[in-house]
Amino acid sequence: MNKFFDGPVLPALLRIVMACIVVGVILSVLGINPMSLWDQLLAMIRHVWDMGFGAIDGIWRLFAMGAIIVIPIWLLSRLLAVLGGRRKG
Repeated sequence: MNKFFDGPVLPALLRIVMACIVVGVILSVLGINPMSLWDQLLAMIRHVWDMGFGAIDGIWRLFAMGAIIVIPIWLLSRLLAVLGGRRKG
């Protein structure tokens, strides 16, 4: 677990919590409400559902195209981090 979190788990979780707070402050300053984002996501899902399953096929294709790039990069970065690719200095 330590290698995955790039160090001890508790400090890593504390960094994540602090990052969440900072992002929350930034969103608040920008006037962005997370619940409105959630509502917009649900509205988009409803809209796609109402358009029919053909739209889901389109979204699936977009997801697959993005996943071809995103997932290997993410896996590679995690593997490099775990295998000691990042040196602390």
